[in-house]
Amino acid sequence: MIYDKLENLNTYTALHPNLAIASQFLTGVAEESTLISGKNPILENQVFLMKQMNELTSKASSAFEYHQCYADLHIVTEGAERISYGSGRINSIKEFDETNDFGLVSCSEQVSFDLKPGYFLLFFPNEAHQPGKISVGGNLVKKQVVKILI
Repeated sequence: MIYDKLENLNTYTALHPNLAIASQFLTGVAEESTLISGKNPILENQVFLMKQMNELTSKASSAFEYHQCYADLHIVTEGAERISYGSGRINSIKEFDETNDFGLVSCSEQVSFDLKPGYFLLFFPNEAHQPGKISVGGNLVKKQVVKILI
């Protein structure tokens, strides 16, 4: 998991070629309005961006999502979102779905971040995370999640 300023994303591109492609794409997008809501292909199914507007919740949950093939690069463009990183997996809540690269687990430990514009959170495969929580600034957030095949 990496939390940093968006302007520093390019310093991590040596970690994987597809992360370099994602960073290059994000640098070249002058206006968020040029992106459509939903899936925006960058490099076929290897790198794509999901433009979202999400309603956040204050409800407590023990469920953390994880992926086995894709890293998730979370970028908030408007508002703020609390996202937690989970460790110490206790048990499976939802069996892993290979088709959608998605599973749910409970974790014994967590660290939370308030993600705001100008910052990013990058979760690598098998790193449990829990997006969608209310932070400062209301219960709606505009964000981008770049899915990066690792």
